[in-house]
Amino acid sequence: MNPKPFWSLNHFTLPVGIAGIISDGPGGFDMMNAVTQTALVLFLALPAFALDFPEPRGYVNDFAGVLEGGDAARLESELRSLESAKGVQMAVVSVQDLQGADAETYASELYKAWGIGKKGSDKGVLFLLALQERKARIEPGYGLEGVLPDGLCGRILREHSVPHFKEGRWSQGIVAGTEAVIRRLSGEASAAPDDEGGASPAVLVLIIVCVVVLLVLQHRFGGPSKGWRRRSRYDGGWGGGGGWSGGGGFGGFSGGGGFGGFGGGSSGGGGATASW
Repeated sequence: MNPKPFWSLNHFTLPVGIAGIISDGPGGFDMMNAVTQTALVLFLALPAFALDFPEPRGYVNDFAGVLEGGDAARLESELRSLESAKGVQMAVVSVQDLQGADAETYASELYKAWGIGKKGSDKGVLFLLALQERKARIEPGYGLEGVLPDGLCGRILREHSVPHFKEGRWSQGIVAGTEAVIRRLSGEASAAPDDEGGASPAVLVLIIVCVVVLLVLQHRFGGPSKGWRRRSRYDGGWGGGGGWSGGGGFGGFSGGGGFGGFGGGSSGGGGATASW
């Protein structure tokens, strides 16, 4: 009688010839166990590679249905203006669960599936909220990792979103976190990678020293020349805003048009995840 074409161990089926070679050799059963365990690991890992993402509806994708009142329309308008003025595409996404994946894997795969940001510049950002896992994540594209380093992404979540999320105020937490990211991108897009808002004490001391020296020189030599006064009238000086200062919502840009889809951008897996 011909042997059965397949041989099964622990519910994993192998061709009988391969199974015989593995089990008959020295240490064959150990090798068979290793093969079985490897197959099991690969089987359990399949859900991470089979995530199901809906098509994006716009910049704001409230699949969990947590945004209240006019918050969704407000954020949609702000993010449309952000792309118009800065070329940055930001997606805000709420989901009920992560389909068994961790937040980092889910965000990375969603980012890739949607192509957030424009191809080449990769200036995209994903803000993700998962209700069941009680996790939120900010993931920037390659082109924004310098402006939104991991530490700053974590700080935005901890200071702006998580306090609301702890109290179940999902809509307020999404709005606060998203607008903090927008302020960063609109007011400090050229900031150094390790700058997390505001001047350091050393820089402030240096500014004060320079001002004192200028005042002493002005007093000693009778004031600046007319040419200096003419220039200083038009120079920007140290005044300005943007960044983390100010309250309320985002209002720095105006723009029109609707959502035309994301542009094929990619992410390197940077950013930060927070839980509560």
